[in-house]
Amino acid sequence: MAPNASTTQNGTNIILSLFIANDSSVASLYCSLSIALGCFNQQQDSIEFGDYSFDSLDFIVSCLLSQFTPTSVVLPRRHDETTDTLKAILRSHNPVPTIIDLAPSEFNPQSSHTALATVTADTDGHPVPLLTLCPKTNAMRALGGLIAHCKAHHMFNSLASTSVSTFRSVPIKDTLLIDEATAKFIGLGSDGALVSALDRTVTPGGRALLLQWLRRPVISRRVLSERLDAVEELTTPNTSDMLGRLRTALKGIGNLSVKLDKAGQWTAADWVIVTKSLKGMAEVAQVVVNAQSDLLRVESTTVGEIYNGVDGIIDLVESKKQDRPIIRPGVSVDLDQTRENLEMVPGYLTEVASSLLGELATADIPRLAVVYYPQVGFLVAIEHDILNSIESFVEAEDMSAYDMTLQFVSGGHGFFRHPRTTELNESIGDLHVGMVELENRIAQMLREELQAHQPMLADLTSHIARLDALQSNATVALERGFTRPTLVSDYRLEVDGLRHPIVELTVPEYITSDLTVESRVSLLMGPNSSGKSVLLAAVAHLLHLACTGSFVPARRAVIGLFDRLIAVTPHMETAPSLGAFRTSLRQLNHAFRFASPSSLVIVDEFGRNTAPDDGTALLVSAATTWSDPSGPTVLCGTHLHDAHTAGLLPTATALWHMAVVVSSMNEGPAPSVTMLYQLRRGQTSESHGLAAARAAGVLDEVVARAAAVRQAMIDGRDVTVDHAELADLVEYFKDFDCEKGDLGYLRGRLARLEQR
Repeated sequence: MAPNASTTQNGTNIILSLFIANDSSVASLYCSLSIALGCFNQQQDSIEFGDYSFDSLDFIVSCLLSQFTPTSVVLPRRHDETTDTLKAILRSHNPVPTIIDLAPSEFNPQSSHTALATVTADTDGHPVPLLTLCPKTNAMRALGGLIAHCKAHHMFNSLASTSVSTFRSVPIKDTLLIDEATAKFIGLGSDGALVSALDRTVTPGGRALLLQWLRRPVISRRVLSERLDAVEELTTPNTSDMLGRLRTALKGIGNLSVKLDKAGQWTAADWVIVTKSLKGMAEVAQVVVNAQSDLLRVESTTVGEIYNGVDGIIDLVESKKQDRPIIRPGVSVDLDQTRENLEMVPGYLTEVASSLLGELATADIPRLAVVYYPQVGFLVAIEHDILNSIESFVEAEDMSAYDMTLQFVSGGHGFFRHPRTTELNESIGDLHVGMVELENRIAQMLREELQAHQPMLADLTSHIARLDALQSNATVALERGFTRPTLVSDYRLEVDGLRHPIVELTVPEYITSDLTVESRVSLLMGPNSSGKSVLLAAVAHLLHLACTGSFVPARRAVIGLFDRLIAVTPHMETAPSLGAFRTSLRQLNHAFRFASPSSLVIVDEFGRNTAPDDGTALLVSAATTWSDPSGPTVLCGTHLHDAHTAGLLPTATALWHMAVVVSSMNEGPAPSVTMLYQLRRGQTSESHGLAAARAAGVLDEVVARAAAVRQAMIDGRDVTVDHAELADLVEYFKDFDCEKGDLGYLRGRLARLEQR
């Protein structure tokens, strides 16, 4: 059973509300329908919405789950086949989001209208009702259910509890659609392999945005060009020092928006994060002040002034030492006077203790001290050794003869109230408590001033997250030799020096490939373990990374902006009720139904889970269907070589193979095969499975028997008969002496032959 997604990996609640516009029965998952969504990200304090028409419920929901990674999904409480199908799709996702049913009335136009009117978004520093920002009726309904749930569970971060920092539409038309299976194929699954390989962010907001870019790749040339221009500027030699200074400045920035929204009093740790974040933001603004890219520039001249104001009031060093906000001297006359009085207290208390000792005029108490405890006040402190010599104290802790009342015993002393300490409490008061309260009031006023700048700081925080994600891409590009792709409007792929962004980190030397896709269908053949799957995955990564605005792992790349990336791969988890081959068939059917002429389909080893003849027939039929001018661009890796050798493929199919060197000079039943991991044009007719088995350490006798069986199949002989053994036995029988021959030996050979 898949785990439940109670929270995302960073502990954030992401609530997705879905509303299907029609109530028609869905006997097939592939009917035309309209689906609307609203999504609330609690960490980012943002709401997104969308309204889309699609031909498959499972496809669009899979895409939305992959892109938004919700912890919970809110649905209208309905009892129909559409809702049942939707819930089944949600429960098959990994991790499984919490499914929340709300009354349908929460999604009706009137309720949604009311809900949107009660929540505002900050737009240019002014709160604007969501109602005026969302013109789409179905999206309004989805948002109505979303807001009803979030308000009922007090999930809004803002102090006003009815506003969000960001409200925007999600234009799915500009998105490279990637379903759940394809996301796992390229390393966007729960293991996070792709993120680990590419993440060089240094702030929480930057990491969240980089994850969003990876999960929501876009095909808008304007958006991608802006990101690529920024990465190129950061990696250009004459501005490369900007990247190092930018990373250094970013490292001190925490999650400022969360701190500004935090309820209750700020701790010393909160002030440290806020102050360091403001300092980092001011330094970042200075680093990128002369940047050419629009995405790199930070339009804020006041953050430095805000930082100087906070730093001039909050003493971070002392705040960390005392674990509370400490105000610098010179900020408040009253506070400075209180501190001065506190500094005089020790000397004054010494005088009071000396006077009190004279008043007591008894040899029973030769020494004492007057001390001050915050929130307790002034007390007389007498050592235990002295107290143990006073009979009334030993018997009943009674010090009434000295006008003292025991308060507590600690650290080898007894602490007492006395009329003189009561006078001190009344005349001087609890100075320390007063000082702390005054410092807290000053800190609170400073916090309120900061919150007055919250719209500007929230906008600046978004800029900082974007800068961090861009510098992460630039850092990876420099560290690993990624290059800027050329994005084109036609659907083609030309790449030199292609590498797999994850696999190359696991091998000492990566052998690159050059590939030009010129046909609708390209067939990649080669032996087992020759690198076909890695190459196909590298092509998928190439398109995906280009659509995030990242440089790509290649020397040169010309990439068309495909609308969908679909992977048909044997590495998907198999449902218990289906089996491996039927799972592959479902993926293939999925590609048939949803791949358009502007889609890229990656097929890896289809047909390996069934009889070779059946697999070859299905593969050839699929290639024929896809080779039509209205078909998608398809790259297919296989070792079903009969598809080509039998002349079954369409003539326009491009043939590629993974090169090997075969040597038969070694002893044994199978030749030695050296994998070159190089992509070359043309076909191959051998899988070299026996060589792979031999290289994997399979027993020699097993490989030898397999070689004999293979040769018998090629020759059309009975595979169950060992013809060499039979011929030898015939010769032995010809010369057999019936009187003197060993009948037991003959029977044994015949029995062994019969067993075979």
